[in-house]
Amino acid sequence: MLNIHLGGSLNQELRSQRKLTSNRWTVLPLKTLKIEPGTLLYRVLNCHRCRISSLHNQAINRCGRHLGVSGRDLDGIAQAVENPAYGFLLGVQWHPEFLLFLPRQRALFGELVRRAKPAGAQDGLL
Repeated sequence: MLNIHLGGSLNQELRSQRKLTSNRWTVLPLKTLKIEPGTLLYRVLNCHRCRISSLHNQAINRCGRHLGVSGRDLDGIAQAVENPAYGFLLGVQWHPEFLLFLPRQRALFGELVRRAKPAGAQDGLL
């Protein structure tokens, strides 16, 4: 939704692009995510690679305005986009809410909450 809202496009069919990863639909973390160094996603997840789930047969084709790809699967398909110049603008293609048993996936939610709090609440002043 984020990518489309910012003028990007979607690839409507991924099955034919899958060479190194499975087309299997699963909430289990069976896909490998390669994260671009120096990105917001890299700072939040604190790793070069991690495991993600696979529930979609669509993915970003062309990035929307001011978005850059920060994570791809082994087939090179965009799995995360961001615009750090905007503050905290990060979109992921997988479902971290199904992977809360993994600390790195929980870190996404922790960072979202931290960034959403007013400055005084972060310091315990509110």
